[in-house]
Amino acid sequence: MDDKKLIWEMEEKHQILHTAVFDVESRRMRSATGITGDYVAIKAPDWVVTLAEDGNDFIMVRQWRFGCSQITTEFPAGLVEPGESPAECSRRELLEETGYEAGKITVLGECSPNTALFANRITVCLAQDLVPTGVQHLDADEVISYLKVPIKEVIANFCSGEYIHAYMGTALALYMRRMLKVFEKMPEK
Repeated sequence: MDDKKLIWEMEEKHQILHTAVFDVESRRMRSATGITGDYVAIKAPDWVVTLAEDGNDFIMVRQWRFGCSQITTEFPAGLVEPGESPAECSRRELLEETGYEAGKITVLGECSPNTALFANRITVCLAQDLVPTGVQHLDADEVISYLKVPIKEVIANFCSGEYIHAYMGTALALYMRRMLKVFEKMPEK
């Protein structure tokens, strides 16, 4: 099939829900082959996830998550503010949630959190050369603790216990891809 036949055009859209974190939009769509229908899209600010590497450990956060009604252990993350780059957001969120300042931020990749529903993007960053300030700068409605977890433990425990946030899998995959590239460049003995 020609890719042009896969493209759908938006005929109209309207907001059906507004929240502090996202909006839900109803979209009347028409396919190139004439199919029409109403579909839903979630519009949210872009997100950033930060793998904060401190030697053989990651600096991670623990917090109550309302959607799954449990405490999770995950990478620091947050919403990109208007006019802020993903790298700037990564640096800011890491400092706010953990009290660690990053000497170096590297963007590892960008993707869609869920192409079927979400209209935003998620950027994964690697923070290195960390300096602990000992002071978190949490938002008024945040209750977050932070801890060091061995990188091997995070990889081994992903998708179990408290390590269930799906974006962690994407972040870990991008981190491991970077590590493979680093190993490939190392001279053989």
